[in-house]
Amino acid sequence: MAEFLTTYGINHALQKLIEAGKDIYLVSPYIKAAEQLQAYIKDANRVGAHFTIICRRENLRTSEIEWINQLDHFRLFSVDHLHAKCYLNEETAIVTSMNLYEFSQQNNDEMGFQIRKAEEEHLYSNIRREVERLIRKGKEVNYRKAPNSLGRTIVPPEAGNQEVPAKYKVAHRNNSGIPTQGQNDNFQKSPSNFPHSQPVQPSPTVQDMWFERFHEGSIEECFRITWAPPNTASKVDHYCLEWRDISSWVWYVPNPINGNRTSFVAHNINKEKIVCRIRACLDGTLGEWSREFTEP
Repeated sequence: MAEFLTTYGINHALQKLIEAGKDIYLVSPYIKAAEQLQAYIKDANRVGAHFTIICRRENLRTSEIEWINQLDHFRLFSVDHLHAKCYLNEETAIVTSMNLYEFSQQNNDEMGFQIRKAEEEHLYSNIRREVERLIRKGKEVNYRKAPNSLGRTIVPPEAGNQEVPAKYKVAHRNNSGIPTQGQNDNFQKSPSNFPHSQPVQPSPTVQDMWFERFHEGSIEECFRITWAPPNTASKVDHYCLEWRDISSWVWYVPNPINGNRTSFVAHNINKEKIVCRIRACLDGTLGEWSREFTEP
């Protein structure tokens, strides 16, 4: 029989589910796991547990990528418009309102049900089939690190199960903004969705950018980035935006932004300062990166 759980019960049941499982699925749109939960996941992984994590990639923060990437046995999938929250192993499933999010685990009033396969096999099987459907619907994300000469790393948006493509190798820029080799300034990579686009020079660049912090609901800290389009008569096909925490050299790469838009909103951001850069694709040709804009 399904067991009703509140916030404390969900946290306790999730801990037991992780400790007991060998094949564990974590489904949550937002991921910012508390340090204690991270420790349980890492410990289970060390003794052979395999984790499949399903989330929305745009909500995955750099800090979460870094600890997830330390796991030996895991797969990470991004599912657009994901809103379901569900955690299961071979014998137990938890369907709940609670994200795998530290604030939710510690402050929110959450509800959920725990279903045991031995008692509710049909219900458990339905839940597992839905999780498997989400995996088929989603896109596997593989963050592979390519070190540069300074020992810093750049995380590509997606590399599948392939070797890191050449387009993710680190390139550098001189003071004119033109990519060069062997200089230790900023990084450059081509967006995966537009492999045919190649940097050209010179070309108009975005000159101004503005930042705005705001909240959606009780837990989501967001920021909005707005920019002035380049001063050019050519039509902008799309923009390529990258942002990172000021203390990190790992760039986050959203999907290319339609040229009719001049703003972007990122959710679940809890960083002191954000650094952004952007470039425009003009008539099918990718332009130069703007300078790096730092949030005031």
